Amino acid sequence: MQSAEKPQRLESLLKAGFERSFEAIAIVGDNGQFIEVNPAVCDLFGLAREELINHSIINFLKLDLNCEQAWHLFWERGQEIGEVQLLCPNGTTRAVEYTSVIDLSPGNHLLILRDITKRRQAAKEELQRQHQRVELFSEVTLKIRQSLQLKEILQTAVTEVQRILRADRVLIYQVFANGTGKIISEATLPTYPAILDVEFPEEVFPAEYRELYGQGRTQAYADVHSPDAALAECLVEFLDEWHVKAKLVVPILQSLNSYTNSQNRRVKPQNQLWGLLIAHQCQAARPWSEFEVELMQQLADQIGIALSQAQLLENLEEMVAERTAELRKVNSNLQQEINDRLQAEEALRRSEEQLRLITNALPVLIAYIDKEQRYRFNNQAYKTWLGLSPLEVSGSHLQKVHGKKVYQQIRVHVEAALSGRTVTYEHEMTLKDRRTHSVSVTYIPHLSEEEGLVKE
Repeated sequence: MQSAEKPQRLESLLKAGFERSFEAIAIVGDNGQFIEVNPAVCDLFGLAREELINHSIINFLKLDLNCEQAWHLFWERGQEIGEVQLLCPNGTTRAVEYTSVIDLSPGNHLLILRDITKRRQAAKEELQRQHQRVELFSEVTLKIRQSLQLKEILQTAVTEVQRILRADRVLIYQVFANGTGKIISEATLPTYPAILDVEFPEEVFPAEYRELYGQGRTQAYADVHSPDAALAECLVEFLDEWHVKAKLVVPILQSLNSYTNSQNRRVKPQNQLWGLLIAHQCQAARPWSEFEVELMQQLADQIGIALSQAQLLENLEEMVAERTAELRKVNSNLQQEINDRLQAEEALRRSEEQLRLITNALPVLIAYIDKEQRYRFNNQAYKTWLGLSPLEVSGSHLQKVHGKKVYQQIRVHVEAALSGRTVTYEHEMTLKDRRTHSVSVTYIPHLSEEEGLVKE
């Protein structure tokens, strides 16, 4: 009696599992026709059981699938796992993952279907978001790098971030060495108070916060009044003064120049906290998406790079100005005694050596070109970038150094600079590593008593 009840109980359990399973389970025949289906299959196809039984699964597959080949592989392997596109009677297409096993019993084959349409759609949307992130990042980065003026760079950054995030206020807060700080750039809707040029005491941004942000910490507060934000009451009152309901804060880190220590070892550049890029939502609380946080972080990184480049350029301009002043002073004494002339020539030689040392240390191509478009001076970067030593480049024509194809692309810009105009443009350049890089080029006409010098 018990031995007869056990198979019946097992059969009852299997039937209940078949009927109640969330997975779409079907038994199909040798030609793919449905022999039995559970309710989940009916839900997947949008048809009643009677409308599916004796109909082939092949009738519901997208036509671009080689059904005969897939069916042959199934018979050959005995089991198969894959993905197909189902054409449902209501006109929709569903992405389905399937598992099939041959001959549960002769002529009865197991087919399990899983609807992965939402998963595929989510993956597609994520790819679209990534593409959008890349496009936005490239667009804003290009705008930031179109200027070498620090004030203009920072204002472009806050304006573009406000536009992309649709934030009520975006600002850049510069942190000073004594712990105080100041809002130096801002983009704010007219409805809310401006904070530009407001200075804040050290208490607003204590040392422990500076240390955390210096390590790259990011803070996103969807609601500054929420207990989850865990903000001090005094800080909340401070934010209320400026109508802040939600805020997103990312650090701007600036790379310090490398140097040689007392043991004559090169010390790698380090990052220091320069300031904060901050977005405010003033109208209402607002959750910040992962996309928005990542975009802010990437843009803050670009601002940090732009700061370093602007500082480097400023230092170079100061050095060049100093050297120029020295040379003019020396030149004014050239008509004096021979002794003065010899001293001036020696000073000039030292200045040229220092200028070459300076330009050789910069990771950019710097050169002087005469009116015949031949190199009169170039720095060591030509060796690093193009594999050409300064001696190989010196006296050579632009076309010989860069090749005929590149020369034809840049010729119009060179000629424009030779006519007395400053020219800036971007183009693709194949470097020593045989890879193509996007480079920004500036030609500045050197309008001096010497004829036709152009700096590249």
